Amino acid sequence: NNLKVLPGFASQDEVKEMKGRMQQLIDQWDPEEARGSVFHTYGNDKLNQEYFLGSASTVRFFLEAEAVKDTGVVKPFNNKASIINKVGHGLHFIDPVFRQYAQSDKVKALVKSLGYKDPVLPQSMYIFKQAKIGGEVTSHQDSTYLFTEPVQTCLGLWLALDEADELNGCLWARKGSHRHEEAKKWVGKVPGGNPHYSQETVEALKKAGFVSLPVKAGDLVCFAGTLDHLSLSNRTERERHTFQLHLVEGPAAGVKWASSNWMQYPEGNTGSL
Repeated sequence: NNLKVLPGFASQDEVKEMKGRMQQLIDQWDPEEARGSVFHTYGNDKLNQEYFLGSASTVRFFLEAEAVKDTGVVKPFNNKASIINKVGHGLHFIDPVFRQYAQSDKVKALVKSLGYKDPVLPQSMYIFKQAKIGGEVTSHQDSTYLFTEPVQTCLGLWLALDEADELNGCLWARKGSHRHEEAKKWVGKVPGGNPHYSQETVEALKKAGFVSLPVKAGDLVCFAGTLDHLSLSNRTERERHTFQLHLVEGPAAGVKWASSNWMQYPEGNTGSL
């Protein structure tokens, strides 16, 4: 049905290890490196584009919009972890802890069970959805930004590292949307959101066909890249960390990575699974 929730996919030890490793990366990070690199799902600017485009196969930090002044200067903070929106997009390439999970037998077995012949792993993201200031992610399809030809093959593996519910920004999906809408092809430079469903009331989202997907730490949400999904802002005292993998079929399956995708890699270096 192009949407599955797999309870307890990752052990609590794995969850703890990934969160602990991210804290180590944060401890080594200088926030000045990310000045101007606000991540949001609307609008773009030149500085943000350059920083974003350089993140394809390395590890870069992106800030919450509410953590930065209009001038681009980072607001005063007590804990630098609290100002980060996400880290991307090459953790599965660069970091041994995240690579171990991404290349694990259980991830490989899951992807194979879904019928993938030549899965490759071009993208990973660690999303924070910070307490009180965690921004919304507007409605979108992952295949828009990970476009493949002649068919769409993107697969999202959304691993909860904290409990997530309607109050602190759990995932919402519009069931059946993968059957009714063609994937929109992104032809710009840096991904932006699709604003046709933005910050809405819970009632409005349900009327539009969205369902919430509350999960516990360690649960995995698995869905097709053509599925319309979003998450609302987090105004609670609880953080909502996730680690996300995006896979596509590779050339051995007769599938081509679109040249218009913002992420581009040397031939044969998209991260075979």
